[in-house]
Amino acid sequence: MSVPPSITVEPSDVTAESGSTVVFTCSASGEPQPDIVWHRQENHEASSLVVPSRSVRGQLTVENVTPKDEGVYVCEAVNEAGRASASASLAVHGKRDTDCMNSGASLSAP
Repeated sequence: MSVPPSITVEPSDVTAESGSTVVFTCSASGEPQPDIVWHRQENHEASSLVVPSRSVRGQLTVENVTPKDEGVYVCEAVNEAGRASASASLAVHGKRDTDCMNSGASLSAP
């Protein structure tokens, strides 16, 4: 008998420094055991592209984060009986913002 997926561990929102490594964790139950796929949400729609980072057993690792990595990451559990999803956001603050340094832009505090 098939049982639709249910998210058992939801990913948490993360704030990280530029250049660091971030790990999101997501787990699900169901019968058969659901596959976990990660997507990055853009403009309130999940992109069709799987996040280009390592995903192992429900963990998504995003290495050397930059402000371009900011956004909402969606964990989707899928099996033959259905799907379930949960999301978390990534915020990055610039310890090493090389994009700004290379473009000649300057950062200043108010």
